[in-house]
Amino acid sequence: MKKTLTPLLIAAAVALSACGQDLSGGDWRTTGVVQAAGTISRSGADTDVLVCVHEGDTVFYRDSADQELFGQVVYPMDVQDPWDTFAAIDFADRNGDGDGDVAMTFTDSEGGDVWMVWFWDADTGEYVFQPEESGSTVTAEWLRWEDLAEDCTTWQGEDGGMLALRADEALYTYRTWYGRTGQGDLWDIGNRQVLLRYGDGSYLLARSGSGFTLRSLEGSMGELDGVSYVPADSDLPEIPLSRLDGMWQNALGETLLIDTARWEYIACSPEGLASGTIYDREDGRGPYLFLNGFAYPRLSQDGSSLALYVTASETQTPDGSYSGVFYRDGDAAAYADLTQAGFSEDGGRLWYYDGAEYFAVPEGYAVGQDGRAYDANGKVYAAGWESPVYDPGTDWGPDWDQSWD
Repeated sequence: MKKTLTPLLIAAAVALSACGQDLSGGDWRTTGVVQAAGTISRSGADTDVLVCVHEGDTVFYRDSADQELFGQVVYPMDVQDPWDTFAAIDFADRNGDGDGDVAMTFTDSEGGDVWMVWFWDADTGEYVFQPEESGSTVTAEWLRWEDLAEDCTTWQGEDGGMLALRADEALYTYRTWYGRTGQGDLWDIGNRQVLLRYGDGSYLLARSGSGFTLRSLEGSMGELDGVSYVPADSDLPEIPLSRLDGMWQNALGETLLIDTARWEYIACSPEGLASGTIYDREDGRGPYLFLNGFAYPRLSQDGSSLALYVTASETQTPDGSYSGVFYRDGDAAAYADLTQAGFSEDGGRLWYYDGAEYFAVPEGYAVGQDGRAYDANGKVYAAGWESPVYDPGTDWGPDWDQSWD
């Protein structure tokens, strides 16, 4: 069953002032910069405000001669000629928390409406954009629910990624160009338009040729904005989460013990032992270990090897550890031919081949004179040579594998 988000119709219940006219006098309110007026409720108090629409944001001032700032919303996408296309604004409480929120409507050149909604966050004192409550009435160019088959349709991206859309489950599976896989939600945002949430972004599917192009509600800041897809020649295989279970080890002896039933992992090496949690935000990026940031595993289709792709979190940053390729039970010889291993560049990217499979090397690595790859701090990418299997029990005792959170 698809998920339906029905934005409230935005009424133009505001008093529009004369815009662009100098009405004379020293009061800023008479200079023509005000485009609308309204009342905002916060913490039980009502405040009359005047609205000034700008290129990248809209600002609210108290209705006084002092032009005192009261609030601001920043557009998550490019709005063409916002002064001229602005149609309406209201400050109704949309999430029932007692504070007024913001809904704005802009009319595009084709006569359709684009609306954007922000909720007031009392903790941060800011308006936060709500993509699920926002949308557009321009449907002619957008993929709609009836355009999706009830079963899975698979699409090949021009960037090397793949998308499998499952309309009957309102889900999608996304595989990046380097093989990381995750699932996320599809939404019906009204007017039968399909919205795809990936990471922190929200995307509509614009028709293009035999396929579609992802268009971000956050504008060009969206990670997948502008990526086009055409029908794929093959299906996108599903890899069950449980295939991550077990012990994994790289060429440095850095070891991961993963238990997806617990949603936990243990990480150890001769230098240290720690445990942590596994998450999946179901935002299309896939599950990740909270290890030196957000460590997303890229698992081979046969489940014999994996690599971690780490992005910084608010509290942790990648430090070069737990890099390279991890093999199940540390047995690289059973799954790879390291006599054929090496690094190569293709399409401006550095790749590692282990004799059986290619792995995209994270940015920041370069191949040294010894044929191994190193980051800017001199830490080696842990792959490309044979090494004995490390026994964590040697340093951490026979019960090391019981050191769960």
